[in-house]
Amino acid sequence: MYSAKGLASLLAVLLLSLGCMKKPEPDGYRVVGYDAAKNQWTVIRTDTSDGKRVKEKLVLVCDLYKLGDDDLSIDPRACQLEVGDLMVVNVSTSDPQKSLDIFKMSGPSDERLVITEGDGSSRVSQQFVIVKDEILPDKSDR
Repeated sequence: MYSAKGLASLLAVLLLSLGCMKKPEPDGYRVVGYDAAKNQWTVIRTDTSDGKRVKEKLVLVCDLYKLGDDDLSIDPRACQLEVGDLMVVNVSTSDPQKSLDIFKMSGPSDERLVITEGDGSSRVSQQFVIVKDEILPDKSDR
């Protein structure tokens, strides 16, 4: 049989190893940087589909911003993202104020990322031109 001290040591090692396991971040869009000189946002999109995790680095420039019924603002400094935020798509919420929709669209000359959140007079729509799109290696595969 095991001694109480041996069991305690085994339990400590087990708990330590479980505590060191890092859960993968949920799928979504993480704002990782803003370059004010270039008016460029850097966002990492993480997606798991077909059992494979994909990470994509997007460099964005604000194209337009609109709040509720206010006038449209077409200015590279108009968009408002918070560095560090993780935006997770949530379109089927029971509270429309908490809805968040993000989609990529391709045009004839460029690709865009559109972020729409909220509802009614507090609805915020932001559109970005994607100036760089790069697939990143996912370190959690190793």
